[in-house]
Amino acid sequence: MFQRFIIFWNNFSLKKALALVLILSLFLSVPVVFVLQQRENTLFSFAGDESSKNVVDESLIPYPSNPPVVINVVKFYGRPGDSVLIYGDNFGDARKESQIMLNNEQLPVSLINYWSDKEVEFSLPSKNGLFNVSVLVNGKESTWFGKIDIYGDLTVDSIQIDTTNNIIKVSQPYSLDVYTATGKVDVMGTDLVNIVEKNIPLDFLDSGIIYVKLVKGGISVPFKVEEVQ
Repeated sequence: MFQRFIIFWNNFSLKKALALVLILSLFLSVPVVFVLQQRENTLFSFAGDESSKNVVDESLIPYPSNPPVVINVVKFYGRPGDSVLIYGDNFGDARKESQIMLNNEQLPVSLINYWSDKEVEFSLPSKNGLFNVSVLVNGKESTWFGKIDIYGDLTVDSIQIDTTNNIIKVSQPYSLDVYTATGKVDVMGTDLVNIVEKNIPLDFLDSGIIYVKLVKGGISVPFKVEEVQ
């Protein structure tokens, strides 16, 4: 037996030996690759199962026991598509069937970008005008005391704010009614003739101004007012 193996080995060329080694290596590697692939597939399947467990079922999240409270809206003016944040409490950890109302009309759900118990974000719809803002949660509603102004083009003017005397001076012939978190501010204009009412926003974050009612003769236009330093 041993002598036959010696004769076989002596007659075995180098090419045949290399070919045999190559064939054996291929056969041995297939099970290893197969096992690794199976392990990889198993890990991916486990990951898939785990991710499905992290999906929250909103139907299991209860509505708040207390009614919603809208505290502030930022910012309270803009063009269609701009984002607006509603701050408050008791909105619920999930939107479920809750709604945002603009002038008692439901905002499309597609425009609601984010919902949490104390903060809601939405995009302004494609319409112009002044709108009351409400949050409706499980039949209970809270309405912000200000209004959102959705506008197109702006007319720009300037004003002077006299915080000592609590007076706003305007340079054009119209008067203003300014509403703040603490109440109404008196306004002194240059002309009180030809009165047309129009609400306009002011973007003064440190002034406490919520919104402004523009009383102007002639054309009713969206308006932005800039402070004169």
